[in-house]
Amino acid sequence: MANLSDESATLVSVVIPVHNGCGFVENAVRCAAEQTWPSIEIIVVDDGSTDATASVVRECAARDKRVRLIHQANGGVAVARNAGIASAQGDYVAFLDADDLWHREKISKQMEVMQRGGADTGIVYCRYREVDSEGAIIKSPHFPPYEGYVYPLLVLFNFMGGGSAVLVRRKCLLEIGGFDPSLRARGAQGAEDTRAFLAISERYAVRIADSYLMGYRLSDGNMSSNIFKMFKSRQIVLREVRNRHPELPAFLFRWAAGENASWLAERSLREGKFPQGLALLARTILIDPPSALNLRIARSLTRGILRRLKDWFGWTSSDHPVKSERQHIRHFHEISPEEGLQTEPRIPDRHDRRRAVAARLAVAGVVPTS
Repeated sequence: MANLSDESATLVSVVIPVHNGCGFVENAVRCAAEQTWPSIEIIVVDDGSTDATASVVRECAARDKRVRLIHQANGGVAVARNAGIASAQGDYVAFLDADDLWHREKISKQMEVMQRGGADTGIVYCRYREVDSEGAIIKSPHFPPYEGYVYPLLVLFNFMGGGSAVLVRRKCLLEIGGFDPSLRARGAQGAEDTRAFLAISERYAVRIADSYLMGYRLSDGNMSSNIFKMFKSRQIVLREVRNRHPELPAFLFRWAAGENASWLAERSLREGKFPQGLALLARTILIDPPSALNLRIARSLTRGILRRLKDWFGWTSSDHPVKSERQHIRHFHEISPEEGLQTEPRIPDRHDRRRAVAARLAVAGVVPTS
């Protein structure tokens, strides 16, 4: 084993929570095992799976002694991650949802930033690409490289993407009590990541490994496909933040709720889930009408209609009246994580202007650090 006293070989604990993920978990373990960082452990937390997940992980563990399997009754992603944190032996923890993807240099690039940032750095995140069930790239969101004191920005929107995009100092997770299982108890899973990121960013700086190192899988089977639970979860977190920090301007919370509802409406419509999408669009109009004036929603509605027509009429890519968008899409692992970092200048839209306001609040330090 590498000498853990050597800074370049500091142990990183990879925590993979999984529930009925036998179709994805082997690939997740492989993504972790193939990391270029020299010292990792891989902790798979089986959250009460009823399929062959445990058997698949045991086979992985037989081939790679760095893999450990933890069993628990089904308690949700927060409880599963907390079990992994408790079992972790490393000073740093990286989370990987079983259906997401990592580039092999993810941890190495993040640890370089973490070590350079020093003890006041609590989280290092990376850029992410949205991928489909086969790992083909759907979209590569591009935001400015937000760093430092980012609390108001995180209130507005979760630019980090999700749990699979972050590397976290373990002591920070212990200080905040880990992930909040009460959201699931309230029927509102979905914002556990955001809540934890907010709690840590109150006390520590956030840094970025500025490459596309994570693939966030959009599929009907993952937890975030339950759109209304995600909306409710985010609303609960926003109420908690507003009660905790009344000094933050009211417009920030209105914008945050509207942007969240608009994003969920866009996603629902793109997937052809029209009742959900239209209901969320109506909520967007009630909460923050400008958030509903979104060209992406119109595009998503069009794509959703075409998707439904394709299903109804049994069209294939070759006979579809509109050429399949997948014809020119590549797999996550086929392209460099640096591709797409340089974007063409464009006229700032409403989202950009709002994020600029939140960034100015962050620079001003509206919320004192705890």
